[in-house]
Amino acid sequence: MFHDHFYSSEHIDRAVVQRRDETWVNEQLRAENTLFVPVWREKVFVDRAEAEGDTQYRLSGRLDAPAPPDRRLKAVFLRSDETIPLLDGHRRAVLLGCSGKRTYFALDLSDIEGATKHRALAGRGDFVGLRGIGPMLDRFDGGLLAYARGMLRWHQQHTYCGVCGSHTAMLEAGFIRRCTATECDQQHFPRTDPAIIVLVTHENRALLGRQAKWDATWYSV
Repeated sequence: MFHDHFYSSEHIDRAVVQRRDETWVNEQLRAENTLFVPVWREKVFVDRAEAEGDTQYRLSGRLDAPAPPDRRLKAVFLRSDETIPLLDGHRRAVLLGCSGKRTYFALDLSDIEGATKHRALAGRGDFVGLRGIGPMLDRFDGGLLAYARGMLRWHQQHTYCGVCGSHTAMLEAGFIRRCTATECDQQHFPRTDPAIIVLVTHENRALLGRQAKWDATWYSV
């Protein structure tokens, strides 16, 4: 039986036109209906109690299908008023887009040692690797967290211009990075890598592989 990809259903309007308007973006950063996706060193933030309660489910290796509703993990988002001490000038949020009446931003907290002890996060959850919990997330949350993690990773890897080596600056609320050297002025965009995944089968069996560093229950086609 085939299932939809766990991370492919964010159903979010990426606000291509609005993100060019700095006034609108700044208003959304402070709006009551805005939520922030905290990411720390490529790990996502989920409810502490639910994460601890589902340890055995995660270790069971049942990652072939979405978890039933009673075994779902809950992503923890931050409200705009909670992010005020986190947006301290050098740390910037990346606009992910809008869904319904909500606006979503990704916020990279990787520079904070022990981020879960920060007053905005303390006691609310834990940062965990997304790959191991994807099937246990709500489809919207899973897609949104994967999107946020991917965008922030791209920003981390493009601090410097790939053409001349100068610093780059973020534009359009995070969808462009531009070289700050006037003689270069190169624009850089997030990667889009088209790919296919092929399942090799023989009769009623499938060929699986794994890397030695993976958990014992992890396999790949």
